[in-house]
Amino acid sequence: MRTIRFLCLVIAMLAVALWIGACSDDDPVDPGGGGDTTAPEVISSDPNDGQTNVSIGETVTIVFSEAMDPATSDGEITLSAS
Repeated sequence: MRTIRFLCLVIAMLAVALWIGACSDDDPVDPGGGGDTTAPEVISSDPNDGQTNVSIGETVTIVFSEAMDPATSDGEITLSAS
């Protein structure tokens, strides 16, 4: 009987260890996970890069590879006539 209790305890401890190990913190949004270190990339834009004869009043749309936080990206995007 004592051996069965010991085996049950060992199995329970292994199950808890596996469960805790499976709870890795890989969420880049979670500050407890060390933060997101991959810079976002531009997926598409409208008007397209290099497009000519664009109206000065046209809305510019940029699609990034991940969600952007306007509070941290404000002033980081610039448009220029080249």
